[in-house]
Amino acid sequence: MRILAIDIGASKVEYAAMAKPGKKDITRIEIGCTTDAPELVSIIRGAVEKYSPGSVGLSLPGFVVGGRPVALPNLPGVDCKKFMDSLRRLPARIAIGNDVKCMASAEWDSRGRRADDNFFLVAPGSGIGGAMVAGGRLFRGAHNVAGEAGHFPMRNAQGEWTEWERLCGGMGIEREWKKLMKTRRSAKEIFSMRGSLAKKITREAAGEFGAGLAGIAAVLDPAEFVVAGSVGKEYMKNAALRREMMQTFRRHAIGPTKNIPIRLSTQGYPALRGAWLMADNSDKRISF
Repeated sequence: MRILAIDIGASKVEYAAMAKPGKKDITRIEIGCTTDAPELVSIIRGAVEKYSPGSVGLSLPGFVVGGRPVALPNLPGVDCKKFMDSLRRLPARIAIGNDVKCMASAEWDSRGRRADDNFFLVAPGSGIGGAMVAGGRLFRGAHNVAGEAGHFPMRNAQGEWTEWERLCGGMGIEREWKKLMKTRRSAKEIFSMRGSLAKKITREAAGEFGAGLAGIAAVLDPAEFVVAGSVGKEYMKNAALRREMMQTFRRHAIGPTKNIPIRLSTQGYPALRGAWLMADNSDKRISF
């Protein structure tokens, strides 16, 4: 049975029809913050009509409860109720899950589906998503929002309360640049700049990321942190940013959590792979 895996993010929709999970003929469509429910459904309908899949796995960047989205913070133009009502009219069985929970299930699958696996996957992209695998199962919490560490309340440099993702997620980095320079630049552009201001903004963001990881470590004590997401890759691959992140993490981490390893995920298209696993659901240990 061919499964259509779809990953919707804050700036793109990616999809692929696959007989087994993996990278294959990925279609990418750019979207923006003005994208609404009808536009998203139109993209999904086009993919369904193109491939006529046996089932569909849909990965979303927001809160999914009982198999339906209840809030999509990074897609402010999408009305969740209208979106869900339209999805129900499509000629396909659709399984819906949170994007980072999909990433974590793909990571667990790639590690051999170990029953004793224990890690926290954190994915800084436009915002920051997270998911915990403990005892070989995704930990969902009472409302299926366990792991949403990006919404931790934290204070910024001015002492104002904000959310962790607004300090070190991509959109937060872009807002800081705009506040200081009065121009718009993408997070990707800011990371690539060599000027002192760009370096200062990204270095401070890397430090905030490390501090947040220390907080997660104190609460959940995972055996390992796995970092994914476009911004997460920048923090891990840039030597200066990784050093700032690790120094801040160890400065704030408690006791033995200081030694929790932090590594970069090697998965390609993990949300798509996880969406495939969710739609297939042949292994009931994968819980969404």
